[in-house]
Amino acid sequence: MNNESDYLWDKTGEPDPEIRELEEILGTLRYQPRPLDIPANVSIGGRRSFFRSATPSLAIAATIVMLLLGLGVWLGWQRLQKGEPAPQALELLRARLQMARPRHDVDR
Repeated sequence: MNNESDYLWDKTGEPDPEIRELEEILGTLRYQPRPLDIPANVSIGGRRSFFRSATPSLAIAATIVMLLLGLGVWLGWQRLQKGEPAPQALELLRARLQMARPRHDVDR
């Protein structure tokens, strides 16, 4: 094949005999357009059930819930591994409980 021929790109020039033979062999596999055949028994736009229409939304919501639960467990595990003290809210609750207890230190 000479350098001036662009037969492989735009079908100009004379093709090599090998290229012509390959085109004949592979020509049967070439795309052949045809109209779309839809069977008559297929219903289009039928009524959808609740579960069929809500399934993707429920799956997404369940995935988000599972991710948040997993993140909470992982963060709790990390806190235990580092030996961090209890959160401030628990300390505040303990202080309030001690203040609410009746005092028995009255002298008789």
